[in-house]
Amino acid sequence: MTNTEYLIGITEVHEVLKNFDQDEVNKIPKPFLRFLEVNSNPDYKANLDFSQPLMSCGLRPQSVVLLTLIYNEFWCNKDQRYELQEILLDNSKKRKQKNDRLFSRNNIFENPDNKKVKNVVEKELVRNLEVEEVNIFDDEKEKEAKEILVVKDSFIKRLFKKILSIFGRG
Repeated sequence: MTNTEYLIGITEVHEVLKNFDQDEVNKIPKPFLRFLEVNSNPDYKANLDFSQPLMSCGLRPQSVVLLTLIYNEFWCNKDQRYELQEILLDNSKKRKQKNDRLFSRNNIFENPDNKKVKNVVEKELVRNLEVEEVNIFDDEKEKEAKEILVVKDSFIKRLFKKILSIFGRG
């Protein structure tokens, strides 16, 4: 993520806090509020719909992370903090399992999105196929009539086949 994306997230959080109950905002330390104010992007105008619930009003992921941090550190009690940590840990485990399943060494090309990548790689390998003409006769007439074409795999295709053979798929 770029620095500007984080500045936009900070700006959205600053706008959200302007629309919060002042008692809740007062629970946040002044230096943190000052940080949000100083680092807000003045050129960005948040397009948030505050008539919707907070998580449905169109916040960016960076904003959600910052609001989660604020909630965890300044607004929730011990039980709520424990519950939030459990939710975050569960989400982290689910994301890890999904990534493990998607990017498993055994089925990396089984995912439909990855099949597209495999097809592109195979097309590129065919495109890189080199054709060499090899003449086995000395006589010019016979030479022209009986040229033998030898198809030689490109370096990339040979490398790809070698990798597949290492993993038992070649």
